[in-house]
Amino acid sequence: MPIQRVVAKTVHKIVAMLSVARRRGKSTLRRLSPACLPVLIILFSTMAAHAQSVTTYTNRATFNGALPANSASLIEDFSSVATNYTMSTTGDQWNGFRVSRVGTGTFGNSGYCPLLNSAPITPSYCPNYNATSPALPGMIGSYDAGVDVIIEPTEEIYAFGFDVVDWNDPNLRSFFTIFFSNGTSVDINDSPPNPDAGFRGYIMDSVSINAGIHIDRIEWTATPGESEIVAYWDFTPVSPEKDFSDGPIAGYGGAEHEIATGLYLGLGVTAETADYDDVAATADTDDGVSLPTLVQAKRHPYR
Repeated sequence: MPIQRVVAKTVHKIVAMLSVARRRGKSTLRRLSPACLPVLIILFSTMAAHAQSVTTYTNRATFNGALPANSASLIEDFSSVATNYTMSTTGDQWNGFRVSRVGTGTFGNSGYCPLLNSAPITPSYCPNYNATSPALPGMIGSYDAGVDVIIEPTEEIYAFGFDVVDWNDPNLRSFFTIFFSNGTSVDINDSPPNPDAGFRGYIMDSVSINAGIHIDRIEWTATPGESEIVAYWDFTPVSPEKDFSDGPIAGYGGAEHEIATGLYLGLGVTAETADYDDVAATADTDDGVSLPTLVQAKRHPYR
């Protein structure tokens, strides 16, 4: 994580603090040094002037090679899907994201199939009509007018990818919108190849990543006047690597920070996915900082 991203995230926190203070009728600006204001103005102007964009990849290896340093990729292969069932309207939790459906389309409900090349059509339509559908479990999106699928990352991601089987023709029958943490969005409606299957990956532009902006959610919907089914597997959200605490959590809560290249205590830093929650705080392999046994000093009268 570049130092610009650290600064930008701090600025975002200051903005949030100012917003809360304004609602409560407090003048937080009085607490800030006047010397900070020009810096904040420059940072705000720079971030506001840049429009967010994403680069599309059709090869997973190329996608992985283009990810920023210190990236952590999670892969959901839907291996727990053992039966054909419907996606929840309130959100299903998967590895690194939540997904929910809105409405019921011409082809039934969005949901999950244990084998994407199988024939079941209820309660979710498995895409066996497409010869490229794999014998793998996956997620099904059923799209129609007002019938959507919403994907919400559980981490601050700046990239994601997936393998996909679409309708068995080259026509663009659905698209999705990426919503960013700063309130902007971009539509992704690149026409897929025929046969309509393969990998899709999307990475935010480096300026936005370094500014601390992340992907807030993805909303997939039908192209006006169209309806279709899209199948996904090996869904991959990508976020910055993090270093977690090895201390106890009970009564204190967890601690974590994004890994910045070249910035650490001790001999190095390792990426983790959760706190070690160790009472003795010795479970982590990081060198970090070790405190020697403390010895009480002898008392001497003051002269």
